[in-house]
Amino acid sequence: MVFKVPESKASIGQNTYEFEIGGKVWTIKKFKFLSVGAAESMQATGSLTVMLNELDREAADELRKLNSEQFEALLNDWIEDSGIKPGE
Repeated sequence: MVFKVPESKASIGQNTYEFEIGGKVWTIKKFKFLSVGAAESMQATGSLTVMLNELDREAADELRKLNSEQFEALLNDWIEDSGIKPGE
């Protein structure tokens, strides 16, 4: 019997993370709904690169304007909201 890979649930609202910068709300997939390639990149190159690649260009440009303290707060909240614990 052949296993059929189920459709992704990444686009369902409960599986996305929303954040606001400058009065505009942006959306990114929760961590467990990133592609395997994105998760591999996160381990190899760090969270910033992966997060920027998962966003559209305008959102990524807005993130690039944040200072490191702001980005760290956003990243930590995204990881926590995604249900990821340190070391996972």
